[in-house]
Amino acid sequence: MSRAGETDSSFFQPKRVGVALIATLSVLALWGTLPGGVTRAEAAKKPVSLERMFNSRYCEIFGVSAIPTGGFSVQVFNSVGLGYCPQDKWDALDFSAIAISEGWMAAAPNGPRHWLMDTITGAKPTNPKNFGGIPMRQVATIETSTLQPQPFTEFTIKRRNTWVFNKGRTVHILTDPAGTRYVMQAYTKTVDPTLNPKTLRNLGSNPTAAIPEGWTFISRTLRRPLAVKAAGEATILRDGVRSVYQKLG
Repeated sequence: MSRAGETDSSFFQPKRVGVALIATLSVLALWGTLPGGVTRAEAAKKPVSLERMFNSRYCEIFGVSAIPTGGFSVQVFNSVGLGYCPQDKWDALDFSAIAISEGWMAAAPNGPRHWLMDTITGAKPTNPKNFGGIPMRQVATIETSTLQPQPFTEFTIKRRNTWVFNKGRTVHILTDPAGTRYVMQAYTKTVDPTLNPKTLRNLGSNPTAAIPEGWTFISRTLRRPLAVKAAGEATILRDGVRSVYQKLG
């Protein structure tokens, strides 16, 4: 039996690839209607805007299928806007059973994680599901040739939304040797349990983050709001402690 625990896939551990073992808005994932008589199906078609997201907890499930031409398609489901992913329910998830039930080649946990932006706008989650009492929706799709991307390696995720970091918010920026910048969108305690919004500014000197030679990490306070848009696709990467960053510009 594959259990969740405090885990974070990378996307997946190699030994699990190809086997089943890797294998408020909450009403959107339940039966019934929203206030004003709007049905769940109707609401799911409308863009979602969520505020007060900073440091809010969420978890994700990756559903993996093989692509006939080679590689993998990963459906990304998360609990954003639907609750805070109770730890007892997260720990009880059986990913073997989820993969079989959904007809996936594999299913794997990602998180729990914590957001760093203040607002999410323009998102259009679809395909609401309930996994072991945790409501989730599909928010993105990843097509990849590997289920274990290396840290500091770019990959593309298909989604439409905008992250907004408010004026006065501290943001964390990675810059590669060519000058390309990436802003941290979320962090996890699964590798380093000491991480929190205050300690993130020390990642540049944290050996576990494994920031490569030639890269820089800085934290700065915004003088004006920062909007980071994904108009169908976004380029993201992870550091050594599995914080996730989105490419700027």
